[in-house]
Amino acid sequence: MIAPQQTESIKDLVENIHKENILLPEFQRDFVWELSKTCELFDSLVRDIFIGSIIYGKPSFYLNP
Repeated sequence: MIAPQQTESIKDLVENIHKENILLPEFQRDFVWELSKTCELFDSLVRDIFIGSIIYGKPSFYLNP
């Protein structure tokens, strides 16, 4: 069964990462954006401009933090 889609704010996503309700995997790739592109992203977030989707899911195995 496929879980229903849900929408979360960036604030909720960051809070869940800090609370370790969402874990970032060890294999996350290195940060590769130029500083100017990073600033443009945050500018879009502040202005409430659509930035696309962030997709994540629950693994089918237990993660040990």
